[in-house]
Amino acid sequence: MNRRSFELSTTDLSSPEDTYVEEYEMNDSESAISLHDPEQAPAAASSEDSVTPGSLLGKAPISDDEDPKGIRELSAISSFGVVINAIIGTGFFSVPQTYYQSGMALSIVMTVFCGLFSMLGAAWVLEGVSRARGYDHARKNNIQHNSQMNIFTFRQIELSEIAYIFAGNKGRIFAFVIFGMYALGSLWAYVSMFASTSANLLMLYAIGDPEDCIIESSPSLKCQFTYLMCVVFFAICVMLLETMAMDKLAIFQGFFTIYRFVAFSAILVACVISLVNNGAFWLKPSDPSISSNIFRVDPAGFPGLFSATSFALNCGYNLPNILTPMKRGKKNALKVAMTALLTAMVIYIGLSIILSLTLGEDTLQFVILNFARYGKKGFQRMSDTRVVETNWFSLIIKFVVMLFPMLNMISSFPLVCGSISFNFYSSLPAKAKLALGSLGPVLFRFCVTLLPFILAAFLPSLGIIIKFCGLSAVFLIIFIPAFFQFYGKRKCGSEWKTPYSGWWSHNIFVLIAMLYGAFALIYSIVQFIMDMIK
Repeated sequence: MNRRSFELSTTDLSSPEDTYVEEYEMNDSESAISLHDPEQAPAAASSEDSVTPGSLLGKAPISDDEDPKGIRELSAISSFGVVINAIIGTGFFSVPQTYYQSGMALSIVMTVFCGLFSMLGAAWVLEGVSRARGYDHARKNNIQHNSQMNIFTFRQIELSEIAYIFAGNKGRIFAFVIFGMYALGSLWAYVSMFASTSANLLMLYAIGDPEDCIIESSPSLKCQFTYLMCVVFFAICVMLLETMAMDKLAIFQGFFTIYRFVAFSAILVACVISLVNNGAFWLKPSDPSISSNIFRVDPAGFPGLFSATSFALNCGYNLPNILTPMKRGKKNALKVAMTALLTAMVIYIGLSIILSLTLGEDTLQFVILNFARYGKKGFQRMSDTRVVETNWFSLIIKFVVMLFPMLNMISSFPLVCGSISFNFYSSLPAKAKLALGSLGPVLFRFCVTLLPFILAAFLPSLGIIIKFCGLSAVFLIIFIPAFFQFYGKRKCGSEWKTPYSGWWSHNIFVLIAMLYGAFALIYSIVQFIMDMIK
């Protein structure tokens, strides 16, 4: 998935709010009572600065974060574009194979389920951000908390900070571990996707070897060496780009907003041409023993399907960053997030259906690699050893599609690394930051950058990577938002409502989400371990 929104996380790592954190640790237990009990409210709140019913401020300066302070505000339409850009990315390319493996019916149902739970989690994240802001402002200004303060402002609040406000250090550690697992898996997938695609193109056009360089399918030594060289090349590109300022990297993101839809349109055109000339490979498999029933249900494909769709539709964790610049009030933030997720879900289902129908049993784990066998009459079967016949139009489609994940990874990787290292470094205790000094941010950035390349070099299997990402994505889609919902409402007491609250805020939906997530997670973990053993 693309990470344009990470460009918003440009906070100076050398300026942590350590004083605030230490103060919060000392006073959290007592403020949890006084903020909601009028009888225990501080004396300052009963003076001329008192908060009247329905008032946000009294005379306390708690509206500072409602001033954009130089931030370029975004309209609802612009914010929708940013959210779509963050959701629809390369994570999608692992989904079509799971459609073929699980059958069309189960796949569509599971994608809808993951989409709905992702939408539910996104709503809870927006509620959590608003409650955290309201509760924290009341504490910092020593006034009585009320639900009118629970609003989404221009203050950037990371997931680890929300967890800390609601559940202290234990909550922050929990969010930190889950976000770290997902971030590591995402960067690992980025490196593998880039190296796999570039190695395939190099083998075909630069080295002149017609062999399909698919790193997961018993690759030759030449293919493995080419893959490793591509990993090294990607590492050099990333190191160079990380020396650039974030605002310059944002230029790449504007380009990819357009390129993404051009690439997906090229995929659609390629499939239509192949279906017209060759028919649907799913309906006429090369081996008669293979089922051609598109509506078969194969539960064995569930873990891969669940992991791939969870990874592809996961965006709730990124919404605080994405929607922070939205215009004052942010009344439409929930509608923007829901519309973007619904749009992404429809696009994913449509493209996955047509790709799996077109390619059938030839659908690869990383479907982009299928385009290496795209010619003037469409896709050529993997079992066909003949050289693919091409023309200028088929070459344009092939390169537009196959270059998309490569260029996208080059532009996104530094942004993701910057955001992850910022989150990790910000979670350190004040004493640890003091000990590391100015070397701390650089050290964290280097570690976050280096580890995914090591993993991709020695464990290049994209199937394993996607399943790992999917498992951690379940926590970010379901468990972390449910955690915010439960503990946030408990922390705020009767003043828990936000502009984004509704029937979905009821605790029964938290319970349903937790049960569904627990079942899917346990089943997927068992299958993941079995796959690793094999």
